[in-house]
Amino acid sequence: MVFGFFKQMSENESWQKFWSKPVVAFCTGWGYVCILMEKIVLPVKYNLTYKGEPLSQDQSYLILSNHQSMTDIPVLVRAVLGKVPFMRFFAKASLKKVPVFGTAWTAIDCPFMKRYSKEFLAQNPHLKGKDLEETIASCRKLRHSHVSITNYVEGTRFTLKKHEETQSPYKHLLAPRAGGVALAIAALEGKLQKIVDLTVYYHQKQNTLWDYLCGRLKEVTVHVEVREIPAHFYQGDYQNDPEFKAEFQAWLNVIWQDKDQLLDTIDKSVSPKS
Repeated sequence: MVFGFFKQMSENESWQKFWSKPVVAFCTGWGYVCILMEKIVLPVKYNLTYKGEPLSQDQSYLILSNHQSMTDIPVLVRAVLGKVPFMRFFAKASLKKVPVFGTAWTAIDCPFMKRYSKEFLAQNPHLKGKDLEETIASCRKLRHSHVSITNYVEGTRFTLKKHEETQSPYKHLLAPRAGGVALAIAALEGKLQKIVDLTVYYHQKQNTLWDYLCGRLKEVTVHVEVREIPAHFYQGDYQNDPEFKAEFQAWLNVIWQDKDQLLDTIDKSVSPKS
């Protein structure tokens, strides 16, 4: 928070880059402290498997994961902290206003996605496209160093009610939203060449953040797979090219089909959830 305050005193690019280093260093240290505290006081058993090439801090990644509860974040930290560049979360622009957290997310250059509604643009036509410009600008702050951007592409946490209401074609997942992923890939101009695809499975139904902090979560299985991003996706126009949009959505849906099948396989192989 302190270094973030100094960082925001100037928009100068060199100034911003200078203060980003201590901000990221302290955030990384905080992550390791959280992992240490978890190992001491929380009896969580992790089944971690990694597929594909080894993870590296000298490579930029787009991290995709299914989303079930706020516990997903400490699980994600446990799975990849220190193995990839420090993670930034792709977040809604409205989250900037959240006390403390909004300031912290801004300090570490989390990319914020801003979208104006059709009703708002009808009343303010001069702002058309401005939301996308601001989103792209927030992503491009990260293009000068290795980075990991995390996006929960389902857009919200999975619940049976949401699954039914949205008529998801997947058994264990909500349908993915491709727009934010496409925007991040294009905005970083080829820097994101690989995906870290995380599939998180909780062995207990009690998996809220409060359940996790109270020690009711006993076991988690996490499958981590590194995937390539097709090179021509770097230059595609998701907003204005229907063919590219359809191709991109189909590619992401294949990843989601694989994830759904993996979750089903894990679910059938473990004992009944408690």
